[in-house]
Amino acid sequence: MGPRPTILLGTILRRSGQPILDGTQIPTIGTKQVARRLKTLEDENAPLRKPLAEQLLDNAIPKAVAAKMRMV
Repeated sequence: MGPRPTILLGTILRRSGQPILDGTQIPTIGTKQVARRLKTLEDENAPLRKPLAEQLLDNAIPKAVAAKMRMV
């Protein structure tokens, strides 16, 4: 197989009709929109926090006991 042709990302975006952003064209979002999105994400993650904390604790206890046994 020969070398593959290189296509720049800008070329692909131009062909697909997507806007191309350079360093000066940073999309802006209003502060209220950011706060609303953050609140939504926090609400989605809230039910997952407690089971995750319990699982991490369940995993940490045997490791701590094993480390204590090695010290004795």
